[in-house]
Amino acid sequence: MSEKLEIRIVGLEKDLKRVTGQVDKLDDSVDDLGSSFGGLGSKAKVGLLAAGAGLAFALGKSLQLGLELEKTKTQIKTFFGGDEVKANRIVDEMNDFANATAFTNEEVIRSGKSLLAFGVKSDKLEGTLQALGDVAAGTGTNFNELATIYGKARVQGRLFAEDVNQFTGRGINIIPELAKQ
Repeated sequence: MSEKLEIRIVGLEKDLKRVTGQVDKLDDSVDDLGSSFGGLGSKAKVGLLAAGAGLAFALGKSLQLGLELEKTKTQIKTFFGGDEVKANRIVDEMNDFANATAFTNEEVIRSGKSLLAFGVKSDKLEGTLQALGDVAAGTGTNFNELATIYGKARVQGRLFAEDVNQFTGRGINIIPELAKQ
């Protein structure tokens, strides 16, 4: 059973200032602790400060990821005429797909947005991502490049020699499949 994590970003600037203040307080606390015990060694102080900085970095990264998620949902929502429910469902599907594959969420979302822009229907998006992901993984081709090449060929409605060369140049021999058609 998968659990979903939803992050809402409100007042990012206020949160970052709070984290910065907490790191400053940690530094002061380490100084106070050091004087209480006859002085902490410089390695201990550096270790405690590094832990505090790591915590601040992790929080900042989480906030950044949350902002990116909200931005993505807003972008996807525009594809569907403002339908927030549909946009959230599509973003959740792309995140689930990314979590089940070797591709990062960023790669999957970028490819998914590209495919939607090229006219792939939302109910066909996951299957298209799966097929392109399998080919990308099998050939070592960049997932986003492959999605763009596929999308362009799809919009054109036909393959030109340049398109065939782009697929072939990435180790994807589509000529036998074309011959079957």
